[in-house]
Amino acid sequence: MDDITINKLSFNHSGFNRILNSLPKLPKINLSFEEYEKLKQEILIEYRNNNNRIDLISFITFFINKYRKMNLKEQSLFLSKHSVVITAPDLEELLLRPIIPSDKEIMVNSVMFASPLSLFLRFMHPIKRLSPDQLEYLSNIDYINHFAFGIIQNKMPRSRGVAVARYIRDSEEPDLAEWAVIVCDDYQNKSIGSALLYALSVVAVKHGIKRFGAVVHPTNLKILNGLKKLNAIKAVRYGSTYHIFDLPVYPEFVKNPKIRELVEIAANGGSTLNITDYLEVELQKVVKYTTDIICNGIFF
Repeated sequence: MDDITINKLSFNHSGFNRILNSLPKLPKINLSFEEYEKLKQEILIEYRNNNNRIDLISFITFFINKYRKMNLKEQSLFLSKHSVVITAPDLEELLLRPIIPSDKEIMVNSVMFASPLSLFLRFMHPIKRLSPDQLEYLSNIDYINHFAFGIIQNKMPRSRGVAVARYIRDSEEPDLAEWAVIVCDDYQNKSIGSALLYALSVVAVKHGIKRFGAVVHPTNLKILNGLKKLNAIKAVRYGSTYHIFDLPVYPEFVKNPKIRELVEIAANGGSTLNITDYLEVELQKVVKYTTDIICNGIFF
């Protein structure tokens, strides 16, 4: 039996991964064919009936419980290796790490520390708060086609956000990605924005992205001046003027050498920072929430 049949819907390995990645508030994961085959046999043994059919809710709940046991440690280790504590003479201790789905509350609170102008220049229209759909899109990422670093105050368990940088791969030109950075006003002019862009570019190159592009408001002189240093060119795409430059960003773009060294470690996944327990707890919140949605029949 090559396929799994659920509620009269048969699907194979690729279809299974599509279902997994359509689930709300679950960190993205793709199983290899070997992992899929192993899990399929476990599911069939657990839930097989006379017609080899599996109840959909039971099936998804079974997978999520397996995911909780098998993959949270792996996910938290990956995130931890890409996290560093940033220290510099003119900065308090800050934590740089990849964005995770439970960061929505931090994002909501961080908006209060960004001026209307900073928010306008980031989103290209006036904004007072992020909608639930925006929060979901910006926090539930796959770390390959959509990657984001966040910087937060290093105060556990509660802290406020300081900055976020992300890239999203272009669907038509896979070697191009759109990037964006926002730094809360009280942390601007401290090399944070340039450091995040540099780190983001290092990660992007590892995933086959060769160019970054973005639409920049003509009054955003700070970004435009930075783009000149990166030899950005203008190109019209989707009816807008994009500023496009080649990757990676050169290291000296980050003026503070200490910050540059630290974010480079995070971008290359070489950190020895041990925050896996903290990250695992955060990811467990996401998995539990998804399980509750499924068991209550909200999603299906």
